[in-house]
Amino acid sequence: MKIHFDTIQYQDCIDELAERQMNSSPQKLGTYYFAYVGAMDAVRTGMYGSYNTAWYFLQRFRKIQRTLGIDDRSLCTTVPGNCDIRLSQIEQMRKMPQPAPIDTDGGTPKEKQTH
Repeated sequence: MKIHFDTIQYQDCIDELAERQMNSSPQKLGTYYFAYVGAMDAVRTGMYGSYNTAWYFLQRFRKIQRTLGIDDRSLCTTVPGNCDIRLSQIEQMRKMPQPAPIDTDGGTPKEKQTH
């Protein structure tokens, strides 16, 4: 639920949850993939920091996915939604460089310069 309030808290919450899953790679994959899907929903609504959070989770779930040898389409079907669109979004994001860090104080750099 934290994605609707703060993408940084959401990211921390998901990391904490995945850490508690210890050595369960399939469970961590599911957690990070579901978190990615949630973050991409926040990207659609323009929530501050959501692109960075989605990119972060993409890196996490892709690493585990490769280790487990699970193909994209099989993974996509684990979360309801349009897999063609989601797979296209993953491919686009995968090709992009890491986004610049966001301002975790809540203001944009321009706002900080004027205060």
